[in-house]
Amino acid sequence: MDAIQSTMSRWLWVWMSSLAILLSGCAADLTTSSKKIPPDVRKIYVQTVEGDGYNVDRVIAQQLKSMGYTAVVGAAAKPSEPMDVILTYNDQWSWDMSMFLFKLTIKVRDPLSGKLITAGEVRRTSFARTSAEEMARELLEELFEKTDKKT
Repeated sequence: MDAIQSTMSRWLWVWMSSLAILLSGCAADLTTSSKKIPPDVRKIYVQTVEGDGYNVDRVIAQQLKSMGYTAVVGAAAKPSEPMDVILTYNDQWSWDMSMFLFKLTIKVRDPLSGKLITAGEVRRTSFARTSAEEMARELLEELFEKTDKKT
């Protein structure tokens, strides 16, 4: 009887370990600072990352526009016209049978002082992947206070 129980407990351990490893590959994680962008922010400058081959700047700007904000994309460190905030991002892509956005980090700063207002990051492993548009929208909705204003 001890041999059967020992074998069964080994198989149970192997099965549980395999399940834990498999489920860890399905992870999605979203973290943000506790401060949100106030609702009076309407004009957002999205600063392009040099060499952005995936047009993440335009993805973010389009998501902001669909949320009712005015979004201007540019490569300059400072916008040419007055803006309420400057949004910078960092995107990390990975390969698993196809390219997918693994991590998106967004930082929002005051355009005059450069002081960080808020920041957030969303990560998705291969099994939990979504489109870049969905990841950007998910993170932006967490960073910006909900508002019904449309520009």
